[in-house]
Amino acid sequence: MRKPTKKASHSALFAGFALAGVALCDFAIGASSRQLQVVAGIVVLLLIAGWIVVDILVGRFHAANLRYFALFSFGLFLGGGMIVDAVRPDYAIQPAAILLTYGALLCFVLGFVLFEPNPVSAPCHSEPTFSLTSEQLFTLTCFFFALGFFFVFLEWHLYGQLQSYAGKFTAAGARPARVMPYVQTFTEFMTPAVILAFIQLRRGTSLARRVVLTLFLTGAVAWFLVWGARGNFLWLAVAFVLVWVEIGSERGARRLGAKPVLVLSLSAAAILPLGLVRTTWNLREAESAGWSGVWTGAGESLDTYYQLARTLDYFPARAGFLDGYSFYGVIANPVPRALWPGKPIGVGKLASLLYDGNPQNSIGLSLPGELYANFGYVGSLLGMFLFGLLAAAVYSWYMRQRGDPVALVIYLMALSCLVTEVRGDILDATAPLLYSLLPTVICFGIVATATKRFRPNAQKAPTRATSQSVISPLATTDGLPRNI
Repeated sequence: MRKPTKKASHSALFAGFALAGVALCDFAIGASSRQLQVVAGIVVLLLIAGWIVVDILVGRFHAANLRYFALFSFGLFLGGGMIVDAVRPDYAIQPAAILLTYGALLCFVLGFVLFEPNPVSAPCHSEPTFSLTSEQLFTLTCFFFALGFFFVFLEWHLYGQLQSYAGKFTAAGARPARVMPYVQTFTEFMTPAVILAFIQLRRGTSLARRVVLTLFLTGAVAWFLVWGARGNFLWLAVAFVLVWVEIGSERGARRLGAKPVLVLSLSAAAILPLGLVRTTWNLREAESAGWSGVWTGAGESLDTYYQLARTLDYFPARAGFLDGYSFYGVIANPVPRALWPGKPIGVGKLASLLYDGNPQNSIGLSLPGELYANFGYVGSLLGMFLFGLLAAAVYSWYMRQRGDPVALVIYLMALSCLVTEVRGDILDATAPLLYSLLPTVICFGIVATATKRFRPNAQKAPTRATSQSVISPLATTDGLPRNI
């Protein structure tokens, strides 16, 4: 059997970049500006798809590779955005935006491939960092669900409303003008709970626990619907599919079955209508808009490239670069605005105010665009290179811990934040790292440390673990390493 190599995959990728550059230059000679931008967007999508195909052919494909999800987000919002933007009535060619898109993609790829582990030969620790029993995992799942629903109740009790998308739907009378409460952020503790529930349902557990987990999951999905954020359903589908891919069933089988397809379909069915009803929750308006309104709203959501082009037009011609304002906002974010009324806001809201004069909206500039707004072209390209290094480091950590269900929870939460970063803005995408991921890791660490301290023999799990012992390693039928 041919040994998978990084060299074959990476050589094919950079050859694709070279051919794409030659093809675009040749096409630009006789094409109109709209045709050139459409072709440029198609080439971005083909480069990303081609790299995945090459990984499959050389045997390096790993469905949980963070690179695929970052590239998918890049292709969707910037590659697809080029195509959508080309049909806008106010379309204007922006060659610099096309070049920055390709440069940012290349820099991300360079940063990632420098430290990307080979999924076949990546080393594993002899013992995972977190080794929790089935009882501990179930208890933590219930704890995180209870914590998340507590903050939902607290938000309703203190402010009489829920998250802003559902404000008019959940409050009496008109849309509340009150600024959204700080506690809404902590409802994201349901994120680790949902992943843990998926893992336990996939592995198999008692009937009583299945009922409890199903009830919690139903409540979480209802909350996501009322919340109105379409990304929640996309994340829900990705988390479910990756858990089904990474975790073997209770019999050790790794056949996926129809459940992932069903979940993906239901998530897509929820995402499209939410684009119409989430702002006012007026079902009559949504019905009058029809499917044309659904597709129009979806196209506008994908057109992040348009905001990138606007950013290049605005900075520095109409305003100076932000000089790291995005990162000031991340550092200052934990301070309540009641104590610091003038603390930095997200660049998405700032851009909406500067571009459109609308302080109530937030627009995604894309990660290359926001980095450009802060530091210019050089800063944008360097930032994308560092982002690639960060993504590779997170994936490398997971590959060393692969087989530990807790590591999968942490990885999926980090994956969600990093993929969201590609669309922007940095502050909104980073907030879950501070308020959800970090406390979750600390909680897992406390439980794991207490287990090792007070039950030192609990970590010496047998090779064939039972449902009452430490969670057993994943099946190895795909040839990828696990903790054993």
